Amino acid sequence: MSPETMDLVKADLKKPSKEPVSLESERRKGMILVHYVERDTKVFRNKWLRNITDTNIEPLMEFADYARTKLSFKKPKTPVQFLNQLELMMSDPDLVEQRYEISLLMVIGQRAKSFEETFRICLDRLRESTNDHIMPYCLSFSPEMEGREVKCVHEYENNINRWLQEIEEVFEEIEKTKKEYELLGSPSFCEHIQNYSKILFIMDSIFDVFAKMHEPIKSWVVADEAYSSRVQFELNSILRRKMVIADALKRHNSRVEDAKHKLIRSNFDTKKMHEKLQDVLTERRFCRKIELSSRDDIEIIEVDLELKKKELDDVTNRLLHRKVNSQSIYDSLTARMSFLQEDIFKLENQARKHKQKLLGMKKDRYRVQKEVHRLKNEYESCQKDSARVHDFADTQSRSTKDLIEEQQDLTSKAKSLRRIRQIKLHPDTVKDIYLHGYTPGRKLSFSDPFKKAFTVAAEGVGGDWMRLYKRLPFVPSRPSEDRSQDVEDINLARRSLDAGIEHLAFASLKTWQHHSKVVSLNSLVKTLRRIKKFDTANRVEKIVARSIK
Repeated sequence: MSPETMDLVKADLKKPSKEPVSLESERRKGMILVHYVERDTKVFRNKWLRNITDTNIEPLMEFADYARTKLSFKKPKTPVQFLNQLELMMSDPDLVEQRYEISLLMVIGQRAKSFEETFRICLDRLRESTNDHIMPYCLSFSPEMEGREVKCVHEYENNINRWLQEIEEVFEEIEKTKKEYELLGSPSFCEHIQNYSKILFIMDSIFDVFAKMHEPIKSWVVADEAYSSRVQFELNSILRRKMVIADALKRHNSRVEDAKHKLIRSNFDTKKMHEKLQDVLTERRFCRKIELSSRDDIEIIEVDLELKKKELDDVTNRLLHRKVNSQSIYDSLTARMSFLQEDIFKLENQARKHKQKLLGMKKDRYRVQKEVHRLKNEYESCQKDSARVHDFADTQSRSTKDLIEEQQDLTSKAKSLRRIRQIKLHPDTVKDIYLHGYTPGRKLSFSDPFKKAFTVAAEGVGGDWMRLYKRLPFVPSRPSEDRSQDVEDINLARRSLDAGIEHLAFASLKTWQHHSKVVSLNSLVKTLRRIKKFDTANRVEKIVARSIK
């Protein structure tokens, strides 16, 4: 809202001389003033703007000029001056025959006078209603939300801004229409008579403009009355949502724990499967190594066997085709043949054994290879299961984190809504605003110094609370018999509630506050000093000093 508009809306704004009692009384005062405006405008219209018969004012204008010239009247500038002159005309014997015309002129003057009085009163009442009773106290206290978005608070704050804008526009339109009325009636009342038909139209239009003010004010008051209930409804919705989130958190936490256990088990199974796979791969490499070694041995044996066979063939040929029949040569060749045949036999046996071993190793390698493929598939399956479990655990953890953040946000909103409702319903809110005003962003705080002082005094007095109670000042004075009865009632409450000494002392001070019309902490401090409780009196006095600040 611009400064010029604020000056217009708050024109003639005066601080009420009487301190407000409650928010309800301020709303009621504002609505009463609006109803007064409705009543006054309706009365004026019924009396002065309905069934008008004096619209033909040209003969009246000629008569007014004639009478003023004859009686040497000054040119009237206001309806009051004009009415005074008309009263003199009524008493003039020369104008007895024109009393009808005079009475018609008096009606015009009385209508103008009544309009100006009604306009002034209605405008003052609307300004008082808005500036003194509605605008200062019917607030949303949205700064208490600290930027958090709550529907009921946001809507009410937006509606307040809209109603303020409408009220501002109505005041501007009233001022504009009033200026048109003043221009038509200036610089004297004679011009008022000349522009009589236009002025009648403006009179009716101004009260139509006044009627535009009623709707935003009434809507504002009705919304403010329902605001605490809406805040409580929103608070209940938030609390229900928090309960739902709490249950969801329990389920999510259980799922997260299950997912963690499954993840640990899956990782363990994957690790074990990986170890088995490595063992089988090692066995496969060992089989392959033995297989290759057997192949090499077979190749060496076959080469050696081939050499031995060639040598045996050569020895056999030499034996069969020898040229000299020497017994020594024959024996030598025969021995060599026997030796070679024996070696060949051994090599063939070795080759046969190595081939059998190679065949067995091939079978073992095929078996190990199948096991490798099976374990690889199982290992990949375990890895996929671990990944799925890990993803599920991450999803549950993120969901839990989101729920915790939402729960924290709802907790903050609930705290702010409780704060708004406390401020809205607290009886000292309007008094604080009356004394200090309300600045957006400034948090209102209400502390009860009596409660703090009574708590400190009860702790310090202890078992001497009866002596303190009997020395406290009462306004009006309380008889000793009634005080003794109070002590008995407090002791009876102690037996029924099993309360401690401090509770009894505090209850006695609350009883004093209840029965005495005038209760002050200074009186409590003086009484504590009278019963020699100086340390307690000093502590209470510090509370008094802080409450004054």
